[in-house]
Amino acid sequence: SDLDKMRGMARSAPHYDRNLPKLCSFWIKGTCTRVLNRDCPYRPCNGTYRFPELNSNYKELSKDLTERLNKAGPVEVMKSLDPVVDDIKEKLLDSQRGNRTEAIRNRYHGVKDSLADKYFEKKGDRAKAKLEPPEDQGIATLFVGNLPQGCTKEELSDHFYAHGEISTIRVLDAKGCAFVEYRTRAGAEAAAEALAHSLTVRGQRVRVQWGKSKDERETRGKPTAAAATSGAAAEAKPWEAEAGPFGQPSFYPSMDPSAMGARPEK
Repeated sequence: SDLDKMRGMARSAPHYDRNLPKLCSFWIKGTCTRVLNRDCPYRPCNGTYRFPELNSNYKELSKDLTERLNKAGPVEVMKSLDPVVDDIKEKLLDSQRGNRTEAIRNRYHGVKDSLADKYFEKKGDRAKAKLEPPEDQGIATLFVGNLPQGCTKEELSDHFYAHGEISTIRVLDAKGCAFVEYRTRAGAEAAAEALAHSLTVRGQRVRVQWGKSKDERETRGKPTAAAATSGAAAEAKPWEAEAGPFGQPSFYPSMDPSAMGARPEK
């Protein structure tokens, strides 16, 4: 439905680009005098080199401008006669043109809105993307992440039971995730295909991925050689170390946490 589609496009994390300082139109035209004294509060004169105006359609140009600003600073880039910089500035000016009220009205009614069209197209491409199943045919478990607080097994069962017989559901409320295990691989594949990019629980979009095999989990839990070496070093008793280069001990018996004063307990 349209509601599910909108929920699928909702952000799962805060988005702060809307709170950025406004663009300095004088800098774009190459006539900002306050940037010379570093007292201009607008982008990029104030040192903020983020350009959501370019990121939508010109990511490479946005990256190029950011690199130039980091390397040379806003003053030198403003004075630059490079045609690439002129093209970037022209696109920044184009992003500021137009009637803001009319743009808000078009966004509300869903007409002549290129950004909304782009998001819907991206959502369609994401929905077509298939969650590739693992090669290990013994894996029939799905990982469900970003769950709302207090989510229950019954709630998850309502979403997953239609795709196959469920063996177990383990909810880790403290970590905001769960594991749904099916009795057959076919049931897990059907659930992954249907819910990978569209599942919402209590109005919150959640993430569905394939679980890991037993070998992967065991390998992940084993300490590495470096960790084992560091653990052995941590068990060493520094107060039993050899004397320093000038004959003095590197550590003293009083540093022994099991000692009573300067005399270790026997």
